[in-house]
Amino acid sequence: MSKILIVFTSCSASKDDSIPITEGSRVVEPSYYLDQALVSGLLSTRERILRDPRARLGTKISYSLDLYGRAGRAYRHLLEHNYPRLKSMLLSSDSIEWFFLSGGYGVVHALEEARKYQATFTQSIAYQNKIPFTGKLWTSLLTRICDSILLKFHPDFVRFWQ
Repeated sequence: MSKILIVFTSCSASKDDSIPITEGSRVVEPSYYLDQALVSGLLSTRERILRDPRARLGTKISYSLDLYGRAGRAYRHLLEHNYPRLKSMLLSSDSIEWFFLSGGYGVVHALEEARKYQATFTQSIAYQNKIPFTGKLWTSLLTRICDSILLKFHPDFVRFWQ
């Protein structure tokens, strides 16, 4: 039995949607990592946030890994040194499951489809930048989602990275 690593990281204010998902590539849906009741809550909260005109939802679709990982300063070192290898491992293996904690998407798998948007968990940033504040919308749901992910995958290791 292979070992499983779960990685939770934060999203980034900067987003890069310039890399489209290649046709036929693996794409993860929320039903891959959540039961139906939580999928419904996740998708309805995402829709509520992303339909807000202040979220400025983009039209191009890319992996959330590319959306955040290619633009976020926190991922600069990863992008410079290990990004192609990491992406290849995620696409070809089931031993790593990577999730982003996101103001717009709540929790989003690295191989899930995503679009550019502007939203934040932080009230002061939302106010300054005139974007949706989503902290109160996600508070109770995110804990249940993260717990459910851990119960589903039974990881050998969990890594929280900021």
